Parts: sequence; structure tokens; C-alpha cells
Amino acid sequence: MQNVIIVQDNLERLIALVTNGKAEKTAASYRSSITEFVSWMQVSGYGFNREGVLAYVQHLRAQDYASGSINVRLSALRQLANEIQYSPAATREGIAAAEGIIAINGIARRGRRLGHWLTSEEATRLLQTPNRKTLKGKQEFLILALLLGCALRRDEASRLTFEQIQQRNENWLIVDLVGKGNKTRSIHIPPWTMLAINDWRNATGLKSGKILRAVSKSDQLTGSVITRGGTKTDGGVSSQAIYNVIKQVAAAADMPELGPHSLRRTWAKRAYRQGYPIDQIRITLGHESIRTTEVFLGLTDLDIDNPVHVTFGE
Repeated sequence: MQNVIIVQDNLERLIALVTNGKAEKTAASYRSSITEFVSWMQVSGYGFNREGVLAYVQHLRAQDYASGSINVRLSALRQLANEIQYSPAATREGIAAAEGIIAINGIARRGRRLGHWLTSEEATRLLQTPNRKTLKGKQEFLILALLLGCALRRDEASRLTFEQIQQRNENWLIVDLVGKGNKTRSIHIPPWTMLAINDWRNATGLKSGKILRAVSKSDQLTGSVITRGGTKTDGGVSSQAIYNVIKQVAAAADMPELGPHSLRRTWAKRAYRQGYPIDQIRITLGHESIRTTEVFLGLTDLDIDNPVHVTFGE
């Protein structure tokens, strides 16, 4: 970053300082928030200063993150800036940059967002965008199929394994999926998503381990590689890589504002409109309460598809 520099060597030490004394859930949330920001920072080219954090906030808002979720991340980044500010190695410029981050206000909540979801025509156009004659295209289509067909979160899709794809009573399921809050659930796989999984399996020859794997520029699986930071990967696809794929495909489909969370919301809207019980929608989404699902679906807000027109004297 421009004045206050985060490097991998001291990131863990800074996170330890930020999370010291925090409750377990808060510490886990702060750790996740900081590592997500650092990953975004490395891809976006922004630094850890006021400009970079404000750009990150806009990035989160474009992905339909709730104001509360953004504020949690902001809180973690302010704490990180505070630790850097009081570091013995902090420079005058670094302290000034940290103060700029600490002074960023939280996002005010005004009502509830309607959120964004795709129409049937838009979803079809998006799914038709990847070139499925290539391995890269098959990977892109599978990512879309997992998020649109099974309502997976990016992180869940990145950790999904072949061993979790199981057949029960002639139905295909994702079993023992550990999601947000370490809650475990199982999810039905629609036939078209199962076809995408099998197409990927046949094309790659993969039979076990993580389903999603990185594809090289030469359209080959990359396998395990040594990263610039010196760590060895398992050849899998990260949550950030999934985000990048979706943004690239969305841009090619002339939907530049589309984000991964909108695909999950699209699944929920389609399921609800097709008459599936809301409790089953809740289970698939991994929500703890029906209330959360109602808010996610926009059932507590204005129903823009069924207008209420009051008339008099007719």
C-alpha cells in the first residue's frame, strides 16, 4: 500500500494483535475480514490506506453485501490500522494513513435492499456465455451451475469435493457441506448441475478431492504449484478466483454489475416462485432462521412483481 504496508511476513502477527482478547466468533470474523481484504487488495492493486478501504467498501456494496456485513469488515480494518498506528516501526506517513482509515464512518442502514437477481432470460444468457468446448469454459460453466443450481457460497464451492457428491434414493446430493458459522447441511443437486459435474469429471479425469481445479492459459489443469509467497497449493480454486471467474463471465454476458451473491439470490427467488417450501429454501441456503430467509427473499419488503393498487369509486 502507499504509506502503511501489509506484507505476508507480519500479517499473522498483526491479526493476532487485532484478535487478542476478542470472543471466539468475533476473532474468527475479524481474521476472515482481514484476510479477505488482503486478497482483494493484491488483485485490485489498491493499498491499505483510506482510498483503498473506501474502494473496498464500494466493491462490497456492488456485490449486494448488507450494511451490517460491510460494517463488520470495516471494524476489523480499523482495528488493523490502529495496531499499525501504534507499531514502533510506524512512520509519520504510515500513522497518517492509519488515521485516515480509522476515521472512515460505517455504512448507514436505510430500510432494506431489494437486492439483485436474474430473470430466467438473463440466467440463460449467462449460462450460455462460457465456451464449453474448452476446459476453461467447462470450469466456468460448472462454477455458475454450482452457485445458480445449488445456491452455494463461493467459499463452499471452492472446498467442495467429489466425495461429497452422493446418490440417495435416486437423487443426487451434496452431503456434509460445512458452511457459514460451521453449520453442516446437505443440498439437492438438480439434473442440469449434475450433468455439468459429470462433464467436468469426464474432461479432467478427476475422481477424488476438490472438484474445482485451476486451469492454465494452455487450457490444462495446473496441479499443485508454488505461489509467489512460497506456499504450495493443492491445485484448487480459491474463493477469490471464483469471484474473478464470475465477474469475467458476467462482463462477457453484458452484466458487469453481477456478483456471486446475486446468483445465490437468483436461486432463492426461483425456488420460491416455483412453490418450494420456504423451510426447504432456508435449509439449502444454510440460514439459521426463517426470518433470515424471508429477508433474503425480500418477503418483508415491497413485492415489486405483485403491485397493490388501491382504487376508489369504481
